[in-house]
Amino acid sequence: YNNTVISGVTEESRPPLCALPAISAFDTSSAAVRKAAKQSPVGNFPTRGGADGGCDDTVEALCVAGLIRHLIRDCNVLPQQIGVICMFKKQVEEVMARLP
Repeated sequence: YNNTVISGVTEESRPPLCALPAISAFDTSSAAVRKAAKQSPVGNFPTRGGADGGCDDTVEALCVAGLIRHLIRDCNVLPQQIGVICMFKKQVEEVMARLP
């Protein structure tokens, strides 16, 4: 991977690893998601921008990390088969901080 997205891969060459589509989007702004995140041991934090211009969203990071754990634990997906694209480096750090 080396932080490079490879284009030209066909859908046929990448069958689904589980019941989820190969590309998924989740709305983490809903009240139900925010309420569930509030019950997480790490708390609920709003999206914030840092002095360096980076952005992160802890609730979104919790959802992504939870999905990754589900894929590994319940769907027998290997970590190297999972790719996550974040728009901000601080969000990458936020997600990585929640993974084992």
